[in-house]
Amino acid sequence: MPRILIAGASGGIGSASARAFARKGYEVFAGCHTPIAVQKIEEIGNPKIVPVTLDVETPDPERIPDNLSIVLNCAGLAPLPDLEALETAHQNPTWWFQHLATTAMGAVFLANAAREKMLWGSLYVSLTSDLALTNQSRHEGLHGGLYAYRAGRAALNACLLALGHDLHPYGINVIALSPGWVRTRMGGPFAPIHADDAGVRICQTLMNHLAFTPEECTTLIDINGDPLDW
Repeated sequence: MPRILIAGASGGIGSASARAFARKGYEVFAGCHTPIAVQKIEEIGNPKIVPVTLDVETPDPERIPDNLSIVLNCAGLAPLPDLEALETAHQNPTWWFQHLATTAMGAVFLANAAREKMLWGSLYVSLTSDLALTNQSRHEGLHGGLYAYRAGRAALNACLLALGHDLHPYGINVIALSPGWVRTRMGGPFAPIHADDAGVRICQTLMNHLAFTPEECTTLIDINGDPLDW
């Protein structure tokens, strides 16, 4: 049975991806940041989904299972309650640092903690965002703001490019995956892609990419596996 570790699996895209991979026969290790999140996974009662305590900022290699085919990093910060709170947060350097720590630094720390537990030909995947891309064609219809979020994801993209080189000797393909606008707590109720649909599409895309060699594997892709420009 193939194995996947999903960071940030207690809700949103991470939770939907966990269910999708379980339906495909994967043994899913659902990384959760808090005991409450672990309890939520346990209450699902799916024997193929095993909760594990995992903080991407301080990942413990001893808690990471062996023989992983995929590590999928969906970890991120919880959205703020309203625009006023968001505008206030963007004047606070701590809010910026939290995005950088969880998104970019967390991706590097998790990769380093997991690399010895991953199989040759495996995938290390982190979710990024169209909002972090400098390719203007991807910004059509997008609004401004969300500075700390954009900065965190842009830093993530730079780190993933470096990780692609550093993990190549281990036979690990590194992928930045931009899922688009998804209906989660972060994306809001008007997003066109339902979280469950996103999970199914991410699952199929990553299963397809497992057949690629590191030289063939696209570094930045969308939810359907199509290549994107940085």
